[in-house]
Amino acid sequence: MSLVLINSISDTFTPTHSGAIGTWHWEICRCAERDGIRPLVISKSVDPAQRPYDWDNTVLIPYPFGSQLRGVDRIRRLRQRISGWGHINQHLYNARVAAVVRERNLSSATFVLHNDPELSVFMRREFPSATIVSHFYNQNPCDPRFRKAFGGGAKPHVITAVSSFTARWVESYYGLPSNTVLTLYNGVDCDRFHPSEHPPIAPVVNFVGRLSRDKAPDLLLCAAARVAPKAEGLALQLLGSTFWGGGEPDAYTRELEVLAAELRNLGVPVHMPGFIDRWSLPSELRKAAIHVVPSRWDEPFALSTLEGMACGLATIACSTGGTPEAVCDSGLLFDRDDLDTLTQHLDLVVRDADARTKYARMAREKSLEFSWTRIWKRLREITGA
Repeated sequence: MSLVLINSISDTFTPTHSGAIGTWHWEICRCAERDGIRPLVISKSVDPAQRPYDWDNTVLIPYPFGSQLRGVDRIRRLRQRISGWGHINQHLYNARVAAVVRERNLSSATFVLHNDPELSVFMRREFPSATIVSHFYNQNPCDPRFRKAFGGGAKPHVITAVSSFTARWVESYYGLPSNTVLTLYNGVDCDRFHPSEHPPIAPVVNFVGRLSRDKAPDLLLCAAARVAPKAEGLALQLLGSTFWGGGEPDAYTRELEVLAAELRNLGVPVHMPGFIDRWSLPSELRKAAIHVVPSRWDEPFALSTLEGMACGLATIACSTGGTPEAVCDSGLLFDRDDLDTLTQHLDLVVRDADARTKYARMAREKSLEFSWTRIWKRLREITGA
């Protein structure tokens, strides 16, 4: 089997400066290698200091950013609007991807593309004999011309999504027949993300992710403030930042600091260490006993949800997007921005050690259904490889 994994134009392939898609590629490569397959990863190049994943069958392509010359840049942006490409110079980048495929004699391989319907349309035209899997992590809109071309594409073309919720959105947006988009869930490394041998006795509550309004850590801080007067030993850790630790604090992060200070005044420790890289994350998660995913936006199928569950943390999550498909009845769910229900769930697992232990066990057991090995086997079934 010749397998080519083409990263999203919006992501990279590093353990320190990549999102979930970069992690997906790394884990699928590891699973494939155990079956004697070494996928080629094609991804956007990064600053050398960021150090890509240690996968030698990787081609990193410099993205052709806009010119510093105002007139040239204006022409390129005009071309982008006329053609409908999602990113300036995306057509040039896609041509570079195609050149790598041809140089490696992989024109009839199986390609897995992520989130970029424009690239899918392009690759289907360039390589008609290839099997192309278009995998959606998010609800990805595009220009009407590409929307029509993507939905009306010729075979061989397989469309997958990280959750049934996301699959149904893709079908609706691109005008595809019902149940033609297949579900290919995200996974978790249950060996690295495992429960602590000495779980904390105190009810330490964890959040991991971008410190952004759509991820809603403010909601967790507000719920904790309500629980704090009755909760002995309560503590919080917010693992994450914006822009992988770079950039200046914005208005929202300053708002979080105010809420954290109010909690500290109530005697509740709040630890905010900033961005945590992939290798350090499991041990940081295991410092907590409770995992809260309060996202306001429609989480497609967050890795952070699965990783907290795999570490044996009692899990509370907002029932947006594909999150209920991950948690099911192994955790406690609440509606978007429902502070009252979140507070009730948090109060339960913070003050009732038996409930905390029960939900921790259930979360770990559920996470085992989403091992990367199972996800890899599902990908092989879908592609017929």
